[in-house]
Amino acid sequence: MFEDYSVSKFIFAFFLVILLIYGFYFLIARYGQRFSVVPKGEIKIKDIKFFAKDKGFILVNVKNEEYFFTFDNQNGLKLVKNWNKEEINEEKPS
Repeated sequence: MFEDYSVSKFIFAFFLVILLIYGFYFLIARYGQRFSVVPKGEIKIKDIKFFAKDKGFILVNVKNEEYFFTFDNQNGLKLVKNWNKEEINEEKPS
């Protein structure tokens, strides 16, 4: 009799843990995107160019500014230059 009780207690605890894990997964999947720091559409990666296996350039647009980064495995991500879109329009000949 006690052996059946311990087995049923184990099965109940097992299903309770499975339900809790599924509940947390459901909450994170449904409401996890709302806690984003940057609203959608604020950051856009315009271009990525690789010139080696793990080295390259990234051009990123954030609101009215553009940033030019380099990246590699040894140094990570480095900012090379940033500018406003107004500066780009002034440099173009009319």
